[in-house]
Amino acid sequence: MRRFYLLSLLFMIVLSGCETSIKPTPTPSFNLSYMHSKEEGKYYLVALGTNEEQDLELQQVFDQNKERISGYYQNGTPNDVELRTLNIHEFPVYIIFDTEKEIFRTDNLVELNQYLHDKAK
Repeated sequence: MRRFYLLSLLFMIVLSGCETSIKPTPTPSFNLSYMHSKEEGKYYLVALGTNEEQDLELQQVFDQNKERISGYYQNGTPNDVELRTLNIHEFPVYIIFDTEKEIFRTDNLVELNQYLHDKAK
């Protein structure tokens, strides 16, 4: 058992001195392809830059429209990757995606709720 630990330690020391010429590209924690709905006729909802009060109001909108929402992503403090990927300059922002693309964007929860209700008709 002691040999195994020594071998493992030696292996880690040797590998720590190695450097590859090809460095992997860091994978951002945010990927736009995940923002598309997986179900036809349903929507994926993104909410960024919201505060606690807006989060509670968003929960009500979500509850009223859950049969039309296939998934959602929410982050009160979006990072630079999220802001650049979604081209966001002001908060809060609510974005709806269908299976292929962004179809609606607003900063107003009433408008968001109305849009989802209108899509149900």
